[in-house]
Amino acid sequence: MSSVLAACEQNAPQLPDPGGSVSVPTISGPVSGGSRGHVFGGTVRDLASVGYVEEEYFIEGEARRIVVTDTPADGRFASEKEVASAPYRTRLVVRRPTDSALFNGTLIVHWSNVSAGWEHIDDFEAVADGFAFLAVSAQRVGLEGFPDVPFGLKAWDPERYGSLHIAGDSYSFDIFSQSALAVGAGGARRGADPLHGLAVRHRVAMGASQSAQRLVSQLNAVQPIDKAFDGYLQVVDFGAYVGFSDADADDGKAGQTEYTPEGFAANGVPMARKRDDLGVKVLVVNSETEARTWHTVPQPDTDEHRAWFVSGSAHMGALGGDVSRRASERDRLPGVVMSDVTPSLIDFSGVVEAGMHAMHRWLESGEAPSAQPRFEFVADGKRLARDADGIVLGGIRLPAVAVPAAVNAGEGPDMRGFAGLSGTSTPFPIEKIRALYPSDDHYRARVKDVVDGLVADGVILQRTADRYLAETETAWIGSTTPR
Repeated sequence: MSSVLAACEQNAPQLPDPGGSVSVPTISGPVSGGSRGHVFGGTVRDLASVGYVEEEYFIEGEARRIVVTDTPADGRFASEKEVASAPYRTRLVVRRPTDSALFNGTLIVHWSNVSAGWEHIDDFEAVADGFAFLAVSAQRVGLEGFPDVPFGLKAWDPERYGSLHIAGDSYSFDIFSQSALAVGAGGARRGADPLHGLAVRHRVAMGASQSAQRLVSQLNAVQPIDKAFDGYLQVVDFGAYVGFSDADADDGKAGQTEYTPEGFAANGVPMARKRDDLGVKVLVVNSETEARTWHTVPQPDTDEHRAWFVSGSAHMGALGGDVSRRASERDRLPGVVMSDVTPSLIDFSGVVEAGMHAMHRWLESGEAPSAQPRFEFVADGKRLARDADGIVLGGIRLPAVAVPAAVNAGEGPDMRGFAGLSGTSTPFPIEKIRALYPSDDHYRARVKDVVDGLVADGVILQRTADRYLAETETAWIGSTTPR
């Protein structure tokens, strides 16, 4: 049988326990072996070529539930931790620079998404720009899967992950805090350090979709107690939060939910703003799909809060892409059933990556991310305002919206289930495209003006702009739709 744990136990100094609220876990690893022989959900990128490494560790200890007695709409929840605890053992996936001189001091702590019944770990190119990245398997679903979806860690590779256990998702919040505070120089831990002594100056909680919901709960109820994070980066955030009992665990209904204000209200989905009294920086990066529900608990930009909305994009546009597809194929995961219509073709992962850099600057220097226009709504405040073609008004306008050859939208005719998260794309007739762009050079010049402005605003990185410009070189307005 392959060895599951490499010998890597080392003593480490411990951070002071914040008010006695966070227990000290034990970390072991790096993990190896198992019948599959690799990290579930691990990267398919060549990290070594950019001076990075990916490793997996196990973390175990005692976790406590959060008791919440008041949940006002302003997010200032009243909460405390139970005295009783339950044992847990779960995993951490780390991506870090091998040379400590490359580390920028910011640790991204990722709440792994389990909506499909298995863990999805976001894999952004920007992580290798000097960040360290820690993915936490905080939820029981990630270990056990759903009854009809045998892709929890323990079923996927019993030899590697069979010893993992979490009593219930009510313990996930404490596990997430413990994991964040345990790693790096001086971390509150026993055993190995997944960051190999990197000195962490800033801890940023990051999560997308259901994980963003759980981070709203973490921020509003747990952050005042544990003080584990300096910033929160919440992606495709509906403005909802999750409850704190095991009954509020993800139960596989993500594929049945109607993602509208009316659907959320009918299903009793709780909504709240992010609390603003903790000195914690919050950046939300959203698509068009989340706009109407988020608008039910609107939150203005302040010195502590920013929200970016990407026009024409859909919920899945920040989560998919070639890297995610290749990882799923390698791990032999089933596809998620999407819509029969063509989904929005806008990939806004580049805006999320710019958000990571913006958050880092915010924490380092106090320079807040640029304030960006929100979407416009019609007079009743319930529907998004659109131009004559059907393109939403307002928001961050990437080239496919600012220089359009199609109508991309984050909302579709059916907003239920995973299909409701994919949006739509309808190409313009070729005659309309030719009228808009008399020549290739005209089209390319328009795109260049747009991407130069986006880079100046800090909502995309230069490498993303370069990719957009490179795509215009393949555009031939005379016969095909420009990309």
